[in-house]
Amino acid sequence: MSKEYKHILESALALPQNEFFALVQALLSKAQDKISMETGVSQFTWETEEFFKELDHRVEEVRSGKVKAVPGEDVMAKLKKRIG
Repeated sequence: MSKEYKHILESALALPQNEFFALVQALLSKAQDKISMETGVSQFTWETEEFFKELDHRVEEVRSGKVKAVPGEDVMAKLKKRIG
């Protein structure tokens, strides 16, 4: 990846959580617009009813203790390590 990409990624990962997720939302929205224009597909799969059912199911698994959530900091550290 380019130095600019790495710089942008590192900066994004260092943002406070609310700003990070606002950035993710903005990027996904822009990506959806671009894909819609290029393919005619108006929804990504994560915006479907099926996705939200799966999301509810996974939240319930965490709440019930069936699965253990991984702290966001651990996920981000692993992601940074993987990307380089």
